[in-house]
Amino acid sequence: MTSFGVWVDDAPKVVATDAFMDRAEEVGYSTLAIMLDSSRSAWDPRYSLQQLREAGYLAVTNRDMEIVLTVWPTPHKGILDEMFADLDLMLDRSMASGLEVDLEGLWKTSKAREMGWNIDDASKYLLEGLSKLRERHDVRLEVTTHTGSLEATARARVAPHVDRVLWQVYSTRHNWRAEAVNWRDRYGPFGRSADCDRLAELAKTWGVKCSFGAAVWDQKWPGHRVEEALEVAFENMIIHEPTEIRDWSSGRTIGRFRDAGFNPQISEWRRDFIIRTRNGAIS
Repeated sequence: MTSFGVWVDDAPKVVATDAFMDRAEEVGYSTLAIMLDSSRSAWDPRYSLQQLREAGYLAVTNRDMEIVLTVWPTPHKGILDEMFADLDLMLDRSMASGLEVDLEGLWKTSKAREMGWNIDDASKYLLEGLSKLRERHDVRLEVTTHTGSLEATARARVAPHVDRVLWQVYSTRHNWRAEAVNWRDRYGPFGRSADCDRLAELAKTWGVKCSFGAAVWDQKWPGHRVEEALEVAFENMIIHEPTEIRDWSSGRTIGRFRDAGFNPQISEWRRDFIIRTRNGAIS
């Protein structure tokens, strides 16, 4: 059965509280993927070991949820070594079940070249370090990336060698340029089904478990209900029986923006969708 999670982008002091965890549990999330650092080149963890310990205790011990630690690796040996060393401690303190690398803006050929490396050797080094952490801490390895990334193609270097991939198949009313996306557009709710089909098949050829990242913001198209947009997007995913559907992001559904705009409406629909899925009404 598909589980449901959320990428956690709220401040550590907010995350490591009963109130935050209660809201996560109320929506129905079973996985919290904690974003440890930013997408800047340097390794810049936001969480202290004490904050991770507290978040793990509140989520894992008190609520039977799981923690995943999510990082943005940079193709630079020194930065990766620093990241691996910190993760060795962080995985213990957080009681994490998974370690996820976000392979988007930083993990590309041009960035590796800028750092005096090449992406092939950098990918091998990243996998070696991740594999050691997996063996030492008994965690699963995950990759997440957007649909246009090299890691979302047959030429991927890292994704074929992990346990789970989370494809970010986001359909929103506006694209990253703030341009309106039409309801029937390639990147609207219906058009994104092509990405779900392709990427589910790609993961299958690798023998890697398939999951999806879902958008929970900017879901109001003219002439359509917010719930309708969410329903179409999630039906595109559910048909592939993903291991997990993970929302971007906690700020919208349970965190700092939860009372703004259509976010309360989205959160309520999300909770209802999870309940219906668990009860077998959606499969």
